[in-house]
Amino acid sequence: MKRRKRKENLKNLIWAKTNGICAKCGRGVEIDKRTIDHFIPKYHGGTDDMRNLIPLCKACNRAKSSRLMSIEECCPFLDEEYIKQIRKYVGK
Repeated sequence: MKRRKRKENLKNLIWAKTNGICAKCGRGVEIDKRTIDHFIPKYHGGTDDMRNLIPLCKACNRAKSSRLMSIEECCPFLDEEYIKQIRKYVGK
């Protein structure tokens, strides 16, 4: 599978966590404005583990930048199942 297709599939999996809405602001996001961010930024030791990847609109991604945020502040619109996954990742 080509790299671009794998990246597109990964993005779709991450965005399925919120059914197409931004995990931070809760707005529906057009496909071309969807981004993936690290809950714990790579700058702070985060990895590309699926549990650490969250769906954010471009505006929320820019606002978060490389800051560390609480789950409640960063992901109020993330399904509980995925919040549990982040908590497991953070506790690793």
